[in-house]
Amino acid sequence: MFVVIKGLEKYQKWDLARECSIRHLYQILDALLLDGRSKGDLWEAYSPTKDGPAKSNTNQNFPRKRYIHCVGLSTITLMIENIIGLFISLPRKTVDWIIPNLEIMGIENLSLKRNLITILSNKSQRGWEIHMESEKLYYFTINILGEKKKTLPIPSGKCSMLIDKL
Repeated sequence: MFVVIKGLEKYQKWDLARECSIRHLYQILDALLLDGRSKGDLWEAYSPTKDGPAKSNTNQNFPRKRYIHCVGLSTITLMIENIIGLFISLPRKTVDWIIPNLEIMGIENLSLKRNLITILSNKSQRGWEIHMESEKLYYFTINILGEKKKTLPIPSGKCSMLIDKL
């Protein structure tokens, strides 16, 4: 599913990629609690058509149970990139945030090599606000609901901006 979601992203189908990510993450959670009571497990691959692990007629060892590095990395990546909407490039020192809708979301203390960043959106008395914090200079591009797009530097330290003012 991860490869399909990244393919949708490549063709800028952000809404569908986000919806598939949410469904996939719920599928993983459902596999952990099989009937809402009994404990399940994590699998290398999940069935695209029904709950539970994928099946293979030719390979009895597929999918592998508790194949954590595959499930863990894909889960974290889907959450950061497709649910929250943050795309980070360490070489370019950029953070692109595609905000799919105005809701409280973001990430705190994300480690980028030797830099911690925090980017959060929430509603204040002044309107929807984005709070940013970084130990080093980064360039931040925000794309809100596909309508507003702006790139600005995140200075080291804390800053905030109103979405309405973009």
